[in-house]
Parts: sequence; structure tokens; C-alpha cells
Amino acid sequence: MKTLRKVTLSLILISFVILGGITSCKCSHESKQKTDIPIINAQADSFSFPGIEYLLPSPSDVLQTLFSEDITYTQNLTAPVGIEKKAVISQYQALILGVYITDLSYNVLFKNHQASSSYLASIRELSESVGIGSLLYNEYFKRVESNTTNIDSMDAIFYDFSQNAFLTIGNSGNNEMLSLVAMGSSIEIMYLSYKSLAFETISQAVLPNFVGQRVIFENYYKNFVEYNKKKPDLKDFLTDLEAIYNLFEKNVAEKTESTITKLKDSHFAIKDKVTYTHSELGIKELGDKIISVRNKLIEMHYQQH
Repeated sequence: MKTLRKVTLSLILISFVILGGITSCKCSHESKQKTDIPIINAQADSFSFPGIEYLLPSPSDVLQTLFSEDITYTQNLTAPVGIEKKAVISQYQALILGVYITDLSYNVLFKNHQASSSYLASIRELSESVGIGSLLYNEYFKRVESNTTNIDSMDAIFYDFSQNAFLTIGNSGNNEMLSLVAMGSSIEIMYLSYKSLAFETISQAVLPNFVGQRVIFENYYKNFVEYNKKKPDLKDFLTDLEAIYNLFEKNVAEKTESTITKLKDSHFAIKDKVTYTHSELGIKELGDKIISVRNKLIEMHYQQH
């Protein structure tokens, strides 16, 4: 039997992924999935595991779920602008583009307009470098040029971009580029959430959602591997990503309990409750590795090898 790995992520449904989920199906084995948020699907026929579907939520969606009103904004937590000038190889430019899209989303979430503008400028430069500048120009950058003095419009443009950048890249058909951008974004998301745990002294508001990123990272990671596993320039980066994946497997135990209730005729309700167990020592080991990989990424360590 083929394994189908689906993740439905929205501000309403992500708690089902992390703490438990509810789906329904017919006995004919037909299944449907509904979500209010666009999620990018990499092309199924490109995978060596055709039974697996990788769903890549936008960084904005994940961040909004990770951070509550109890978590304070930390300005120096995000990557510095300007590192895009050190990225000279296109695949690393794409990874840094993903980092910056997450940093833009973080600043949009906490309404730092000045920082958001700076990140969008760097995103524009990187987009040109990797050959997707024209794709994003009419959709976003042109609108920015026309609304620089209108704060309300800029807010809407920033939010729109942070929500739909992945979708726009995915619609171009360049799934290899999307895999790179999404992986850079995933590393930054985990970094921001783990560092926020540290600032808040292992805040109980964020810890369950950080731990629950195991299933989210797994989709980003496996999608990335499918497109990049044979690239020698990414060998060291792939090794470190595998280490993070293994630490999630080792330190964050996943248990799924399913109950099936017959409703009527051939319809059944299937309720899956997913719980995660972990130790503080295990979370620190995982978090320290995430910090190391993220810092090596923005310091262009992988580009030098």
C-alpha cells in the first residue's frame, strides 16, 4: 500500500496537524482535503516516491500559527539584509531568498514596516539574480513602486507577498527553484521559533507548535531532497538537513491514534489524534543543530565547499 503524506495547514486547521486532526471519507476509498490557504504541490510524477505528496505552506501561515500575542517581537532575530551580495551561486541565492521571505513575513506579522521594506528590496535583488524577477515584478514590485507613500496599501502588498510568494513561484512551473526557496524558508522558520523559545524561557505558548514542526519540516525536507539530492555543491547542506531530520525522529516521538465512527450508509468519520513527546534535553539538541545550520547558511559556509 502506498503511503500518502498530506499536511493541511491553515490558521484554523494547523492545530489538527500538531495536536490532532479530523477527516472524513467514503468506504470506496475516495478522499478529499479542503483548505482555505493555497498550498503548493510539487509535481507527483517527479518523485521517486509517487505515493507521497509534499505540501508546502507559506512561511506567513506557519509563523502566524507559531507566534501568539504572548511572544514579543525581537528585531535582531532575523538575518541581516545585505548577505544577498555574498551569494554568487544561484542555488544559494535561492536559499537566501527563502530566508528573506520568512524574515519579511516575520516583520509583517509584527508590523515593522521599515524592516519589511528593506527585506522586500533584498528579495527583489535576489529574484532578479535567480531569474524570477519578471515573475514577481508585475505581481508585487510594481505595486510597491506605486504605493510607497500609502502605508495601508503597503501593508496589504507586504501581507499578500508573504502569503502568496510560494504560490507565484510554483505557478511558474519551476518546482526545482521552489524547493530551494522553500528549504531556505523552512530553516529560518525553525530558527525563529526556536530562538523565540529561548527568549521566552521555553514558553509553553510556542513549544507545542515548535515540536509539531516535525511533520512540516518533513514535507519541506523530502521535497528538497527529490530535486537536489544529486547536486554535489549541496552535499554538505544536505548532510546537515538530514541531521535535523534525524534529530526530529530521535527527539520528537510521534504517536497517532485513530478512531472510526460509522455515520450512515457508506460514510464514516475518521478522527486522528497526533501527539508528540519530547524532553527538554532533546529539544535543546535539535534547536542547537537548527541554529548551527541556519548560521552556516547565512554566512555562506555551504557556498565555500
